Amino acid sequence: MKQFILSASIIFSCVSVFSAEPINKEKYNPQKHLQFMKNQGQWSNAAILYKGNYKGTQVRFLENGLSYAISKAIKSEGDKKDESATDRFEHREEKREALVWNQYFKNMNPNTQIIEKGYSNSKTNYFIGKDQSKWIRGASQYNQLTYQEIYPGIDLDYYSVNQKLNTITL
Repeated sequence: MKQFILSASIIFSCVSVFSAEPINKEKYNPQKHLQFMKNQGQWSNAAILYKGNYKGTQVRFLENGLSYAISKAIKSEGDKKDESATDRFEHREEKREALVWNQYFKNMNPNTQIIEKGYSNSKTNYFIGKDQSKWIRGASQYNQLTYQEIYPGIDLDYYSVNQKLNTITL
């Protein structure tokens, strides 16, 4: 019980706004709400199942928890625009610094499933590199994710309102 209370307090301290009202489909606006994109192979880290981001801040949904990341580009006086890249499909690396913290669901149900809700009509394509077989077309996005039965009788729903991550514990 102590572990559950500790886990719940960590969850509540990491989430900025709490509400018992899920997103109203008619009022949903992707400019104001995070969308959670499913990993269909576009990210090299297979542990990331879904990801939402907004202005340099990311929340990554893992099988056994969440990973939060805040990053920004690092600019130095010597940095110049790379004029050697002539191919518009050439991937350019940018120096970044990041703060990452992970939240794991201790003693969670190992059979927990992440349920997608609020399918978005919005799609994202990843045409990185010249090898078309590695391109990802139509990566799915969702308005809400639920860790179903994370603990006995408890579901965790994640969604956003005004770009703030919300959770409902049921």
